[in-house]
This record gives sequence, C-alpha cells and structure tokens, in this order.
Amino acid sequence: MRKRAAKRAVTIALLLVALVLLASMQPMFFGAQTYFGINPLIILLPLSFVCVALICLHLYQNWPHLLFWFKRDHDKKKQRDKIQRMLVLVAFMLVLGYDISSAWYYVLSVDIAGAPMGTIRLWSWVATGLLAIHIWQRWRLTFFYFKWGERKSPE
Repeated sequence: MRKRAAKRAVTIALLLVALVLLASMQPMFFGAQTYFGINPLIILLPLSFVCVALICLHLYQNWPHLLFWFKRDHDKKKQRDKIQRMLVLVAFMLVLGYDISSAWYYVLSVDIAGAPMGTIRLWSWVATGLLAIHIWQRWRLTFFYFKWGERKSPE
C-alpha cells in the first residue's frame, strides 16, 4: 500500500472508529447497564483500544507535519495558526489519554457500577470537543481523504 493510500485508510478508519466509540458510550452514560443483554465493556474496551492504536498510527504518519510546526515562520499569522493547532492537539492527546486510562482503571478495578460516570462523561465530551476543533482547524485536509481518485493535497 502506498503512503498516501495508507494515510487515507488510517484517517478514515480513525474518524469512523472515533464516531462509533462516541456513539456507543452514550447509552452507558445515561444509565444503561447492558447493551442487548451483554456488558458494555465487551464492546467499549476493545473499541477504545483500536481507537488508541489508530491515533498512535495517525500521529506516526503525520510526524513530519508535527515537526514542521516547530519551525519558525516569518509570517506571524501562519506561526500563530501552527501554535494553535499544536496546543489543541497536545490538549486533545492529554485529555483523551487521561480519560481512557482513568475509565479503564475504574471499570477494571471496581466494575461498571462503581465507575464515576459523570467524570468519565465530562472528560469524554471535552476530548470530543477538542477532536472537533482539531478537525475544524484542518477541515480541508480531513475531508480531502474522503475524495476518490488522485488529487493534489490541499497542503
């Protein structure tokens, strides 16, 4: 698989898995203790692991872009935009990492009934908001991956 096709596949998979993960968490946040008669952890824990793995792969594939953010630019507007994107991305990664690790800790140590759902819900929505800001900051590049055929990158 070529590099561009691999980036497209990972970006699309990451967006879809993140949306499915967010949608599948909502019934649990509003009190559902089972999904169709099974424990929601059977669905949510593997799905969150896949999401974390895809995020790591996405970061690895976009590492040259991340390094580019640290280079000084003479254009002040571009420099400010790069710093804002970097701050949003770092905040997103910290919040998401804390949210997933604390949720796994509570759920695996005290079961789903003892987990503080309000706190987990709050951190999940903060992470979702930061993800939405990250996509909005780079919306042309994000939706470029959904176009078919060979086209030049908007970068």
